[in-house]
Amino acid sequence: MKITIFTDTHFGHSENTHKILEKFYKKTNDSERPDLIIHSGDWTSHNQDQFQSALKQIRRCIPETRIIGIDGNHDFWNGKIVKSFDMYNGDRGITSLRKIETSYDELVNLHKKIYKENDIDYLEDIDYLNINNIIFIGFNGWYNSAVPRVTNDSSWIDKRVMLKLWNKSREKISNVLSTVEKFNPNEFKRVCITHFQPFTENYAYIEHCADPSLRKLLTERFDYLILGHSHQRCDFIENDCRVLNTGSGYNNPKFVSIEI
Repeated sequence: MKITIFTDTHFGHSENTHKILEKFYKKTNDSERPDLIIHSGDWTSHNQDQFQSALKQIRRCIPETRIIGIDGNHDFWNGKIVKSFDMYNGDRGITSLRKIETSYDELVNLHKKIYKENDIDYLEDIDYLNINNIIFIGFNGWYNSAVPRVTNDSSWIDKRVMLKLWNKSREKISNVLSTVEKFNPNEFKRVCITHFQPFTENYAYIEHCADPSLRKLLTERFDYLILGHSHQRCDFIENDCRVLNTGSGYNNPKFVSIEI
């Protein structure tokens, strides 16, 4: 099976992002012709209207290929960038942000609905997918602390939502580890998809990462670990597990294709 991996596409980051992604998705699909596409989160930039548009766009550009995905931290951001009139500088205005209060349940239910409407499998909401004896298990994940001090997430996400995301990530991890044990590695290939990478090499801030203990827990149990969030490419083998991140960044989408 040929699998093409996307991550951190950040629809809505700028006025040109949708055009960049449109070209990227179509060109990649035409050149790679994958059997399956994985998106490991951060579909969007900073609000929930973008989430709907982001998933509609990828499905419009790639109408026939099966797509599976998870959410990243940006996918829970919900705010508006506001420009107010500046009497001294004319219509350039003063840019500020306004956070929209949204509950965790509202966000999760909205995401489930949008994934379903666009015929994309939301791995956070299911235990696993078995496609040709390849087991796909995914979870959104979260940082190692509920409200990390060095990120700007708290400017865009209510802290109560962040705490819920942190707690839910730990519940989901427990389920992931118990689920993967059901599949004999001699009979199945096991693929884990999560947004936050659980290690810090070549990555500036430890608080941007998931719980470092997940590194050993996941690489010892899966054949592939597919990550996002860091915007830094990686491709290495650890404990017989191939660890991958496409290294996409803002307005600089990248892909990796693998054969399993």
